[in-house]
Amino acid sequence: MAVSLKPQYKEIVRLLKSLTGSRYMWEVWQDAITMFAISISNRIDFRFRDKREKQYLEIISKYTSNEIAVLVEIFAEIIRQLEIDPRQDFLGELYMILELGSHWAGQFFTPYDICQAMAEMSFKKIDNPQDVKPISVLDCACGGGALRTATPTVSKIPA
Repeated sequence: MAVSLKPQYKEIVRLLKSLTGSRYMWEVWQDAITMFAISISNRIDFRFRDKREKQYLEIISKYTSNEIAVLVEIFAEIIRQLEIDPRQDFLGELYMILELGSHWAGQFFTPYDICQAMAEMSFKKIDNPQDVKPISVLDCACGGGALRTATPTVSKIPA
């Protein structure tokens, strides 16, 4: 039985698949995510800008102008979805929808809702969260960082 795709992923999956004619999905994914990361990084960190820009230009040279327009659409849609709901692991879930994870390499996706529940179970509720100092949590898996970004509605380690 086929699993129904959530509406927020349908367009991005369609767009990504449109770029796979002569490429594997993992290559399109890697190229797209790398270019997106470079684009963001080059706006805020100038230390290695030239090196990153060279990498960006090498990647983008593999695509036609029409394909580049599709990559821009994908990036815009990802940003739109993150603006709609910033408290999600949109890219992690998309990665798994595209079946890019490898159980052979031990790659498993922890749904963001589970990360959120784990964060909330690990802390007790406090009245004034602004009075609490930041803490660090060791995420042994540390894959996509979803557990690290899950923010509990409570903010203090149980006594």
